Amino acid sequence: MKMQRKTICLITATPEYIHGQRILDGVFAQCRKYGYTVAVFAPLSNLLLHDKQYLSGECNIYRLINFERFDGVIVDP
Repeated sequence: MKMQRKTICLITATPEYIHGQRILDGVFAQCRKYGYTVAVFAPLSNLLLHDKQYLSGECNIYRLINFERFDGVIVDP
């Protein structure tokens, strides 16, 4: 019987910065090593550069997460 791959949820607000890139690189490397799948939740653009209404829409991505579907969660503050 084939085992189902485990899935890790990675939540980040700034994947475009060097810190975010290092977090992503490390998480992806470890998940490849152990055969996990990674689901990344992040805004499409920098949250510091837009008005309040735009930010409200961008942040809705975080409301879409169904945590019951993941075996683990990593939050990059």
